[in-house]
Amino acid sequence: MYYNQELFDEVGIEVPETWSDVEEAIEVFNDNDIAPFSLVSGSVW
Repeated sequence: MYYNQELFDEVGIEVPETWSDVEEAIEVFNDNDIAPFSLVSGSVW
């Protein structure tokens, strides 16, 4: 998984270590109008 450290710094949270942390981060990013996930890949299953 890749993440943008600048965005975490911008909203003042640490990179999640647990699923609960991920859920909290999602709320913070959504509150700041930042999409919490991005799906990119060349695979088309």
